[in-house]
Amino acid sequence: MSAVRILVVEDEPVIRLFVACILADAGFQVEAAANAVEALRQMGARSLLFDAVIIDVGLPAKWGRRARRRIARDAERIADRDRERS
Repeated sequence: MSAVRILVVEDEPVIRLFVACILADAGFQVEAAANAVEALRQMGARSLLFDAVIIDVGLPAKWGRRARRRIARDAERIADRDRERS
């Protein structure tokens, strides 16, 4: 089975690196984005979905809301994919 894929979205570089390193050390496949725009690009550019997204709730409102809506839409696709794997 492949590693769980996690996207970390955090605008503070030190926090983003800290969270990404902890998750990677725990065996997760981690990608990071500095803001919601970058996160949306990463989510749109990947043919595979992320299994989880850790997002800073303090991101600027407009782009943060767009990212959260995208994550909610992808959640159903992730659930469908997981059901197919079972």
